[in-house]
Amino acid sequence: QSPIEITTTTPSGQSPIEITTTTPSGQSPIEITTTTPSDQITVEMTNEQCLQSYSVMNESWRKIMYGGSNETTLKCDRSIPPGWYRFMEPAGVKLPLTPPESYGWYLETCGTAASAWVQNGTDPVLGKGVMDINICFAFTSVCQWSIPSQAVACPDSDGTLFYLYHLQPVEACWLAYCALENMSSTTATSTTTSTASL
Repeated sequence: QSPIEITTTTPSGQSPIEITTTTPSGQSPIEITTTTPSDQITVEMTNEQCLQSYSVMNESWRKIMYGGSNETTLKCDRSIPPGWYRFMEPAGVKLPLTPPESYGWYLETCGTAASAWVQNGTDPVLGKGVMDINICFAFTSVCQWSIPSQAVACPDSDGTLFYLYHLQPVEACWLAYCALENMSSTTATSTTTSTASL
């Protein structure tokens, strides 16, 4: 038989409707799939930090270009104020999770000498809150300098994700925060599947 489709609408301000099912003996469990509307996802999964003000890094010299940057002048982040930052094009959109493919010389990755990457190897997850990370800078070694930091995933107005990073000024020049152009996860969605049985 065709599956039964159940649609429920919860009035504003009230608790969600709970559905209880009973499966007759010998029959397969009933599977109920619920999908949360995108506007509710934004409200329920937005961390408080996402609603606070932040600064934008969008300078083109920050864009990671493995194999050699087009920049000819070294840049440094020693003078940036501590705070929450978002990378936006043309700078790229997120810090890399692995060391640069090549390092140890000037302008190999972006417009600096020692480019940043996240040593934890994971991006923040929407709805999981602020996570602690360690930002490394690769030059003569993959993590010659490091700075403890934080990151959080936030839903954008178009349903995509963006990341915020709490960045500190670097301790020396030439170290800088450079970014990749692609996000590993781009859409803010939430689907829950539950199985009801005796």
